Amino acid sequence: MSIRLFVMNVLVGSTNPTKIEAVRLGFAHYFSDVNVQGYAVPSDVAAQPVGEHTHQGAVNRALKLRSRSLDEQLDGGYF
Repeated sequence: MSIRLFVMNVLVGSTNPTKIEAVRLGFAHYFSDVNVQGYAVPSDVAAQPVGEHTHQGAVNRALKLRSRSLDEQLDGGYF
């Protein structure tokens, strides 16, 4: 009998290697098999957001990346 391992796909709305690695380390702390990929996604806020715009930019990226994952069949589990 073969055992199929579950791979968690995490998509990051940034191509910044530091941000991608931070996400990978965070998920790897709790899950054994994690695949983290970064994608360029617009945030629709200023390049250096302040205050509530920081949160809104993150939400915008996550929602756009989720939609892109569905459209392009990227198989994202977390965004």
